[in-house]
Amino acid sequence: MVGPAPAVVGGMSTVAATLASEFRADDAVELSLLDSGGGIGPRGYLRFPAALAAVATRRYDLLHLHVASRGSTLRKAMLAGVAARRSVPYVVHLHGAGYVDFLAGLNDRTRAAVRGFFTGAAGIVVLGDAWRDVLVRDLGIAPERIAIVNNGVRPLPRVADADKADDRAVVFVGELSRRKGADLLAQAWTTLVGRGEASGWRCLCLGPTPDAEALASIEAMPAPARASLELVGPVTGDNKDALISRASVFCLPSRAEGLPMALLEAMSAGLPAVCTDVGSIAEVVDDTNGRLIASGDVGALTQALGELLTEDALRARLSDGAFATWNAGFTSARMASRVAAVWAAAVEGRGDE
Repeated sequence: MVGPAPAVVGGMSTVAATLASEFRADDAVELSLLDSGGGIGPRGYLRFPAALAAVATRRYDLLHLHVASRGSTLRKAMLAGVAARRSVPYVVHLHGAGYVDFLAGLNDRTRAAVRGFFTGAAGIVVLGDAWRDVLVRDLGIAPERIAIVNNGVRPLPRVADADKADDRAVVFVGELSRRKGADLLAQAWTTLVGRGEASGWRCLCLGPTPDAEALASIEAMPAPARASLELVGPVTGDNKDALISRASVFCLPSRAEGLPMALLEAMSAGLPAVCTDVGSIAEVVDDTNGRLIASGDVGALTQALGELLTEDALRARLSDGAFATWNAGFTSARMASRVAAVWAAAVEGRGDE
């Protein structure tokens, strides 16, 4: 399984690590993770030659490629070509939130090469219906060749609502960037504090701050609003899990997404979600478990957050709905089972059926 190293902060590395954990005790599958150098900028390319050599020389029955746009597609296509020359099947697992824009920017020759990368796969995995439709529409992939495997997570601890009464928090998980909607969150939070609707609440932002423009919008907030919005920085493992579990509302007003693992983790802990209708989020969030709003609509974001901050009964009902949604369709075991089915078909030569 090829992708960014498990230590890299991000959804793709989290999916790979989660799958590795699910298969660790499986006698039928021996799964090893191979770091292809993604997720850490240009210096990550220094790791790629070793990955290429491993794919060219090691013994394996199947190559599973976690794929995002740009350099990720280039690297994984090269690895796929090596596997194909060894007559080893490969599976493409598409993640990148920016893949629509990536495909739109390709010239005809490069688009044909990307299409060949996908059509040459023994299995294609996408995160939801919306991403299947992208591949059908933009690359001409036959829909029956595409398997929908929703992301899944192991449950985070669910903290009783009464134990949060003295320390209410909205949690945002992801890089503080325009793509993730950090600027919109800053605007909405400023309004809520100004109206008095966020009294007694904090807004916790968990993640790196690579976007100077988004960070500037936060730093420019009025003092009362800025005082209650905390830039925690990148956190992982138990620290991240504890901060999410002790929060009361999850918010991710992204402009582009795949299917965020952080959203599913929050729902497993019973957090209602306020998210935008991008990527496959609309296949998860609805009025039974949170609020789904249009991308870029700061007014709708402010209203949705205000409702959840001020209406305890509504928040409690949506909390139960969030947990139920995770439990019914977005567990790590369910994700692993569906991936295993794709692997079985690929290895047995049924990937095109």
